[in-house]
Amino acid sequence: QSLCRIELDDQDARIAQHRAQPPGDLIEEFRLTRGHLIRRLRQLDDQALRHRATHPCMAIAYGPADMALWLAEHDDHHLVAMRAQLAGFAV
Repeated sequence: QSLCRIELDDQDARIAQHRAQPPGDLIEEFRLTRGHLIRRLRQLDDQALRHRATHPCMAIAYGPADMALWLAEHDDHHLVAMRAQLAGFAV
């Protein structure tokens, strides 16, 4: 089994669960989760910040800063979707 397999079998159920939550709760959960990640990244020493490992799916060297950038861009995708939902647009 590939390390790069993405499990989307229960994606509809997860999306429905998120849509059933009040928007403020979702945004707060999002904020708390990202705050925890930022605190952990700030605790990394210089050696850990310079460490790079090959990403198993993309086959490129990837470090903590690369991961943080990817997550920030991915977060933007979700924030845009949340804003669209709040504005009454179908996403």
